[in-house]
Amino acid sequence: GIALPGEEFRPEEKMIQRDFLYLLAKADYAYIDLEDEEKLYGYLTSRGIIKEEEKAPEKFVTKEEAIKYIIRALNYEEIAELTDIFKDIFEDSKDISEELKGYVAIAYGLKIVEGDKGKLYPKTEIKREDGAVLIYNYLLNSK
Repeated sequence: GIALPGEEFRPEEKMIQRDFLYLLAKADYAYIDLEDEEKLYGYLTSRGIIKEEEKAPEKFVTKEEAIKYIIRALNYEEIAELTDIFKDIFEDSKDISEELKGYVAIAYGLKIVEGDKGKLYPKTEIKREDGAVLIYNYLLNSK
């Protein structure tokens, strides 16, 4: 029952923030209509999944941003913020935003994300299929 509205999934299309967060809210057992953006973001903000200043519904989501939202949904933000306790896991760890290294390490440890030949490509804008895989891994490995 976790899907985007519409007849087609369009897996190769880049994923915008609103769509990714809608799937995450659905995975979080929220019953919110994607068309009601105000309620969607109100719910996400109240849960601490997104901060008001991060709201950009039409912006493409990068892999590290998607991971950040998932780790917040798991209520691990306080731990993820302890960036000095995490080691670099991926060959391109230097490309991960410093403040998000803990989020990535936790997501890796929980098997929510894995590398591609040793790399994460954290700044890559995710496709809809990538977003769906992250949500699936979130549901499978972290509940």
